[in-house]
Amino acid sequence: MRKDNKKLTLIVLPLISTLFGLSWAISSPPGSASDEIYHLGSVWCAWGENEICKFDGDPQETGRRNITLTPEFSKAGCFRSDIDKQSKSAECYMEKIVHTDRFAWEMNSGNYPGLTYTVLRTFATNNIDLSVIIMRVFNYSLFTISIILAFYSLRRKTFYASMLSIFITSIPVSIFFLTSINPNSWTIIGIGLYWAFLWDLFSANSTKPSKRLYLGLVFSSILSIGSRSDASIYILVLNIILFVYLFMTRVLVKNRLRLILVTLISVWAFLQFLYNTQFEAESKSVNSERGLSLFIQNFRELPAYYLGLFGGRGPEEWPFGLGWFDTPIPSVVPVLAGLNILLAGIAFVRLKDSMQKFHVAILPFFMILIPLTILQLRGSNAMYFLQPRYLLPLLIVFFGILLIDFNKSKYFNAVTGIIIVILSIINAISLHTNIKRYTVGLNSEKSIFQSVDWWWDIPYSPSMNWIVGTVTFPILLSLIFFKLFNMKLDTKVSQ
Repeated sequence: MRKDNKKLTLIVLPLISTLFGLSWAISSPPGSASDEIYHLGSVWCAWGENEICKFDGDPQETGRRNITLTPEFSKAGCFRSDIDKQSKSAECYMEKIVHTDRFAWEMNSGNYPGLTYTVLRTFATNNIDLSVIIMRVFNYSLFTISIILAFYSLRRKTFYASMLSIFITSIPVSIFFLTSINPNSWTIIGIGLYWAFLWDLFSANSTKPSKRLYLGLVFSSILSIGSRSDASIYILVLNIILFVYLFMTRVLVKNRLRLILVTLISVWAFLQFLYNTQFEAESKSVNSERGLSLFIQNFRELPAYYLGLFGGRGPEEWPFGLGWFDTPIPSVVPVLAGLNILLAGIAFVRLKDSMQKFHVAILPFFMILIPLTILQLRGSNAMYFLQPRYLLPLLIVFFGILLIDFNKSKYFNAVTGIIIVILSIINAISLHTNIKRYTVGLNSEKSIFQSVDWWWDIPYSPSMNWIVGTVTFPILLSLIFFKLFNMKLDTKVSQ
């Protein structure tokens, strides 16, 4: 491919990706993502007290801190509905503020690693709406940057596998959090690509790894470890599995820098996990039952939570959905998402490499063990505590490794094209559902093309936003899976 076409593609891709990310970023008002009221306070107070944030007492043992914010924050989350009130729009967000005093809330004070909040504080201003939009777009831009970094760093097959695993698990829960201020955004990006950089760094054919692989590994580890404590667990799991494989196969790594770097990342992840109180606070017992019956119950319900990543419905007591679980997704979305995964598995799964086989055999054990162990220590059934998004990172890794030795047959382009079409359809449905929930209410007879109850104060209608998000997604996928993939040349690392 000509160099000018390559440059044009790498210019167009960030533009298209940003437009797509923006469509999801503004599809819901501030406070719409799960626990976002806590994260809003954590961002605005990340650098200490200011005219907006005032501390109320000392930090608590739980890693939280009571704060008071300006009255404008009282609007955030006002539209949260009970599970049986799904027709509620965000009309309340447009009402005048009636609070005259500051608004009581909580913030992070050691519960989370806090790097996400510290960075996002850069964009915090007195204009809450504008600040939230910028923060959401910034978080998604990290994903776009990671795609380009992966393109320049990874082998051709690793690049395809990592992109496919991220996107076939992206609709609707993953993309919703990728375009939120929730630290989960960084966790998804970081873990979603950390494994790929790690994989190519220790590939059997990688005698002299590219410096970009080191850069990618460090960048993705910073995003991961700096976001959530469970991300540190995932980093440790991936590193330990790799080290066990290298030990069992007696593979000698000539470049010791790789081992030193991964060891340092492991130590950092371990110390970060010990320092933060997120796991400790979440492991406090809320039930007295911690026996075998609780374990069996949670084991039986666990598959529903993986299905919840694609819009599947969870337990009747707390059904899954977007937002605060109060935006149900049409059942056609998880059905088509499941079809996509099945199609990718039939067409592209090739268990050839010994390192691949080892990881595929071991990873499911941790995908089951980690959530069940936390629930058992907590003495809690899954319910509200175990949200599908917590399970996403290792699922992305598992699919990526499963697909890494795909066979480029004569049907490769056709199957990839079908996957793109299916992803585009479920994205259009999910994005429309999320926009309608907040603009007019899901049970409203009005559509997003008519007058709405809520929308941002911008000259950009919700209907136009849906059209842009629907059109740009297949273009983005085509640029990644056809343009970038076809111009991707394996470097010395893969020869």
